[in-house]
Amino acid sequence: MHNTPPIESLRYERKSPIEHILLRPDTYVGSTTLAEDTDAWVVSEDGRRCVQTALTYSPALLKIFDEILVNAADNKQRDEAMNELRVDVDRKSGVISIFNNGRGLPIEIHPLEGIYVPTLIFGNLFTSSNYDDREVKVVGGRNGYGAKLCNIFSKEFTVETSSRQSGRVFRQTWTNNMRECGEPTVTSDPTAVDGTKITFRPDVAKFGMSALDDAICKMFQKRTYDVAGTLRNVAVFYNGELVQVPSFREYVGLYSDESSQCDILYVNASRRWQWAGGKHVDHITDQLVNIIKPLVDANVKNGVKKVVIRNHLFVFVNALIENPAFNSQTKGVLTTLIPEFGSKCPLDSAVVKEWAERSGLLDELTSDALAREGRPERRRRKVIPEDLSDIVKLEDANWAGDSRHLEECRLLITEGDSAKALAVAGLEVVGRDRYGVFPIMGKLTNVSGLSTEKASSAKEINHLMRILGLKYGVDYSMAKNRKTLRYGGIIILTDQDEDGSHIKGLIINFLHTFWPQLLRNGFVQSFRTPLLKARRGSETISFYSMSEFNKWKESTSDAEKFTIKYYKGLGTSTSKEAREYFSSFDKHLVKFRHEDDEDDLRIRLMFDKRRSDDRKQWISERLEATSPQV
Repeated sequence: MHNTPPIESLRYERKSPIEHILLRPDTYVGSTTLAEDTDAWVVSEDGRRCVQTALTYSPALLKIFDEILVNAADNKQRDEAMNELRVDVDRKSGVISIFNNGRGLPIEIHPLEGIYVPTLIFGNLFTSSNYDDREVKVVGGRNGYGAKLCNIFSKEFTVETSSRQSGRVFRQTWTNNMRECGEPTVTSDPTAVDGTKITFRPDVAKFGMSALDDAICKMFQKRTYDVAGTLRNVAVFYNGELVQVPSFREYVGLYSDESSQCDILYVNASRRWQWAGGKHVDHITDQLVNIIKPLVDANVKNGVKKVVIRNHLFVFVNALIENPAFNSQTKGVLTTLIPEFGSKCPLDSAVVKEWAERSGLLDELTSDALAREGRPERRRRKVIPEDLSDIVKLEDANWAGDSRHLEECRLLITEGDSAKALAVAGLEVVGRDRYGVFPIMGKLTNVSGLSTEKASSAKEINHLMRILGLKYGVDYSMAKNRKTLRYGGIIILTDQDEDGSHIKGLIINFLHTFWPQLLRNGFVQSFRTPLLKARRGSETISFYSMSEFNKWKESTSDAEKFTIKYYKGLGTSTSKEAREYFSSFDKHLVKFRHEDDEDDLRIRLMFDKRRSDDRKQWISERLEATSPQV
């Protein structure tokens, strides 16, 4: 009689390290899922600037590329004579190669492991030269994964390294995600020069791709530019062309729009530190802010907040950190404490002050602070707090509350967080000066018949009043009173369904109940988005209602050749689509017209709780009028 194991015990499995990495890649290389419409910096077509765009690419594929690229760049720290780094990406074959002419790994048998050192390093997990924490290092390797991750996520991975000193050349190839290892070849060559070349063909299917596409290649190119800008005295090539970024200073200049005439502050503090005007690392930014803040505070009564100064800066830092520690294997965040950096970068306050004055930053910060202090409406609106930081989901417009820009400012009121995400993506097109965003969670309270005290007790109502600067009993048809508002109008952004329409109605009812004059002054608009889209090839047709779609379908003979996508809610739209909507902003705006007393009666009919019977009768009559006759 055989003893069969319980079914429950079969749930437990043991995987090899390679299988575990392939099954659970997030821990090692990040998500293998394509990141859709992700904001990314890329190199412009002429190679003279870095620009922001939306790309759909695999962060994990970029990570394995980066492991090999950073290894090559790190070799400069081991061999000062290294002066060349080459990156070649062949989209057709899917093969990538990265070469550096620095001193390579020893081509010799490891005394304990009994295999060649390159075989040990590139084909065996948990092998590294960075385990001795007593040794001071300024390279990124730490945990013994590194290049092996690239090998595991590649169909083919080849290491070639040569040594001028020994006159030997080493070559070895792994296939099938590092599972199969070819025999290493070692040859003698008296003319051999120092250098290491890693050639690999990523297993693109594991990254949700069929081939290397334009997006990921743009990211490869951008990372190559990053390396070129941070390496001293190294010629960096991408697909055979020299990257024209000979120094960190020129690299920072790539991010400066020529039309903006941005004033860049550059300091080469030491061989371990370089920094320039921008917004990136706390250690440098905190020093900048602490030097600039007293200069502004000396000229304004209430001073300036540090966060305001930070928002005016864009900081780049190029540093060598001793024994760096990161938040994960993906090395996205440096966690090394400042006292453990191994060096210091104190900023010269005189240099920073001179730059702050020369660049106009000091004048800009001071003028802005003075304007805010000098606003008469700020002194009068004592019931409305100036600090809205407790309304955590508010994305306030930069000019909100500034009477000079009142008529330009609009608050986008969205249906929940998904709609807010769409609106925030759209702000990249229209900017944050004039437009703020605030999400309403659930449905707004029906304020019909409520006292002002009862209405204000509702959290969303209270927040809306504070954000807009509304006060009970004020007639906003008068110009002087309208100037006390923080925004000159609202734009409602909700789903194209019954719930969305109900929320629009509740917002209109809220304003109509306490400030009906605002509805007559064009204060309310809505932003419409497509309910459906029909696509065929590069052709896309948007429909904003079912009736509009049905008419098109009936009048189009080949409608079945189109792919139809139904947008259930605003969260269905991608960031890229949001930017498309906001690029033709006025086209998507719907203005609410309130013309006479009849409109007042209709609003009361819909929301007055005491008129439920009248409302039922009206709905019944509408249904009867629109029902087809038999």
